[in-house]
Amino acid sequence: MSHRKPLLAIGLVAVLLVGSISPVTAHSWQTEVEQGDLKLGVSSTPAEPIAGMETEFSGAITDTEAEAGVTGAEAEVHINGPGDVHDHVTVHVPDDDPHFHFAYTFPDEGTYTITVVTEIDGQEYAFEFQRDVGLIPAEATGERMDQIDEDVSELQQSIDELQKQNENLQTQLENHEEATANSGDQAQSSEALPGFGVAAGTASIVGLVAFLAGKRN
Repeated sequence: MSHRKPLLAIGLVAVLLVGSISPVTAHSWQTEVEQGDLKLGVSSTPAEPIAGMETEFSGAITDTEAEAGVTGAEAEVHINGPGDVHDHVTVHVPDDDPHFHFAYTFPDEGTYTITVVTEIDGQEYAFEFQRDVGLIPAEATGERMDQIDEDVSELQQSIDELQKQNENLQTQLENHEEATANSGDQAQSSEALPGFGVAAGTASIVGLVAFLAGKRN
C-alpha cells in the first residue's frame, strides 16, 4: 500500500507534463485561419473588444501536416480599422512555446481587420481575420444610473418638503403682519425672523434645484 502512493503521484505528474506539451492543435481558438499547410489560431479577451479598453490576444501558428506549433518566429500584426486607423504590433514566438501574446487598445468602435504576417522557411504568410469592436454596454452603467435616479428622487422629496415649509412660513408671516399692523417698531422687529425663514427656504430650494439639474446631466 505504501508503494502505491508514490506511484500515483508520479503518474499525476506525468499527466500534467503530457498536457503541457500537447500539440497546439488541441487548443480551442475563437478564430482559425488557414494558409497552405499552416493554420493560425487566435483568441481575444474579451471576445468582443470594447473601444478604449485594452484587449489581450493569444495565438499560435500550427503546421497542420507535422501537427506541431511553429516556434522561434517573429510576426507583425497589422491592425486596420475605421477612420483610416493603421497600426501594427510586433510579436515574438518563443523557441520553446508556439504560443504568442500581445495587447491592443482599439481607439473606436467598428470592424477592424487584423493581419498576422510572418516568414517561415523563406516564405511569407499572412493570416487575416476581423474583430467587431463595440462601446461599453448600457448594462455596465445600469447600477450607477439606478443610484442617480434614487438620489434624484430623494432630492425631489426634499424640495417638496421645503416648498411646504416655505408656504407655511409665508402664511405665518401674513398672519403676523395682519396681527401687528399697528404695532410700529415692534412689528418691524418681529417680521425680521419670519422673513429670514422664507428667504432661507427659498435659497435652499434654488440650491437643490441646481444640484438636481447637475445630477440629471
